[in-house]
Amino acid sequence: MPFGLSNAPSIFNVADLFPYTAQAEEDSVARPEQDTQIGDSSWMKHMPSAQSHEIEGILSTQVAKKTRRKEYLRYLVKWRDRPMEDNSWLDAAQIQKVGYSVEELMERGHDFLLPREPDVGASD
Repeated sequence: MPFGLSNAPSIFNVADLFPYTAQAEEDSVARPEQDTQIGDSSWMKHMPSAQSHEIEGILSTQVAKKTRRKEYLRYLVKWRDRPMEDNSWLDAAQIQKVGYSVEELMERGHDFLLPREPDVGASD
């Protein structure tokens, strides 16, 4: 795997793929001396930047594990601008990694499931 992408997941959503576009003629010539350098990141300028994933809300809660003293919960989250098929189960630590708190998302309720009104200035 290229330098800088060693922590990239091996499983990905097909919707996140993008079409390949050929590089400019001077960039497409192989330069072995640059390709073997660890610090060379010229290939990164041709990659689209990944969109940050925003959680729109929590759809459901489920007990993932139960011990004598504690229940460990996981939450079905709805991702902003993603289809319902991409909803996923996350625990509280994973939600915090994305930058949200469970309490904050629970307070939002399910308003995000209501149909949105069209923009006033939008033309048909």
